[in-house]
Amino acid sequence: MRRNKGRGRLQQAVRSVFMAALTLLAICSALPQAIAGQGAENMVSWQLLDSEVVNPGETLTGSTGILTKGYVVEARAVSAQGSAPVRTGRYTVDMTAFSPQKDLPGQKAGVWYVRGTWTLTDLPADSDQLKAHHNPGTIKGFIETELPFNPLTEGGNFDAQVRVPMAPGAAGWASANGTFTGNERFEGTLNLFFKKSAASQRQGGAL
Repeated sequence: MRRNKGRGRLQQAVRSVFMAALTLLAICSALPQAIAGQGAENMVSWQLLDSEVVNPGETLTGSTGILTKGYVVEARAVSAQGSAPVRTGRYTVDMTAFSPQKDLPGQKAGVWYVRGTWTLTDLPADSDQLKAHHNPGTIKGFIETELPFNPLTEGGNFDAQVRVPMAPGAAGWASANGTFTGNERFEGTLNLFFKKSAASQRQGGAL
């Protein structure tokens, strides 16, 4: 009798472990698809073309390091995605780069710390709309990267991280993180992964 009870407990334990393994396998199999689906749904890409250096900026050398500031570029931004908040627009970026002469807290000598701000403005938008403090025709963000060369004074390809703290959409607000991949003239690809705020998620909207 005891032997049967022991065998029953063992079979039950094995069955529980087996079911838990199947559940874990199902979760792991579905997770990549869920992540991929979410990323594909929320990502918007622009091609940055026909750029023009509006201001080459100036380079200053001091006791702490070398600083390039005021580098401004404008490019044409085009997205083939119908859900893009801006389909055809003007991309403007204002950049600064600094390289310390010696190691500083959080910075290493010989490395260029490149930072800047950018705007993506809808070209068909009328002037009154663009004057508004918050309008769906303008996206504002930040860009940063660390490189072994100064892309504001030297040619070369590089990758950078970009982010949008908050942008107005068709029915609410959304933030975004993403990447820029291109050259020193900011011709390349801008990818943004939008995430709607809690209020916007309840409202729906294009973003």
